[in-house]
Amino acid sequence: MPKVVCNSSPLIHLSKAGRLSLLRDFFQEILVPDEVLMESVENSSGAEDAKEIENADWILPLAIVDMDLKKALKLTLDEGEAAAIVLALEQKADLVIMDDYDGRAMAKEYNLKVIGTIGILLKAKLEGKTISLKHDLDNLRKNGFWLGEELYLKLITEANEA
Repeated sequence: MPKVVCNSSPLIHLSKAGRLSLLRDFFQEILVPDEVLMESVENSSGAEDAKEIENADWILPLAIVDMDLKKALKLTLDEGEAAAIVLALEQKADLVIMDDYDGRAMAKEYNLKVIGTIGILLKAKLEGKTISLKHDLDNLRKNGFWLGEELYLKLITEANEA
């Protein structure tokens, strides 16, 4: 089973779109820094989203150890992204799930493999765990996930749903 660390954005957006369980289906468990779990629960749009994240026994919060690295990363990243990268390094994670562009770039500088919310939905489409990528992307957008029109059209065209 791969070790997977997740930042708050994918948790929040997948929960809002009703697709949080994809993470459990693909990875069995997700490691999150304590800061990310708090941020995910606090920034969810509604009580149901927050409860779903908080009650998911397969989302495992862990404390990070290297506070100096976290502090250094926070010079360019927010708290959650910095903590997720530190935890991924400490746990020797196989994958980091993160949406923020700067966070993803920094994770790659540390040779971490990264996927985002859209990558999770593409994986679901390829593995037959969703009928419609377009429907999932529309749900994300409806619930506040920013996705440019050009990329949106490219994704649904590649999924043969245009």
